[in-house]
Amino acid sequence: MYGSNIPEPDWYVLRDLVLAALHGAVLPSVPEHLVNHPVVQSIKAGRASAAARDLVPAHPEQAYQVLAKS
Repeated sequence: MYGSNIPEPDWYVLRDLVLAALHGAVLPSVPEHLVNHPVVQSIKAGRASAAARDLVPAHPEQAYQVLAKS
C-alpha cells in the first residue's frame, strides 16, 4: 500500500504500531512474522517517524497524515 509493497493486512498492523509509537502509547503486540520487519526495528530504535515514511514511501512528507486517515 502507498508504494510500500507490504501486504495489506500486515500494512495495517504496522500502521497501528507506528501510530501508537508516534503518540507515545503502549505498543500493541507484534505478530511473530513481523518481529524482524524493518518498520518494527525502526520503532524499537526510537525512529517512529522513519518507520512512518517507510510505510508510505509514495508520500514521505505526508506519511503521518496518510497513516492517520487510513
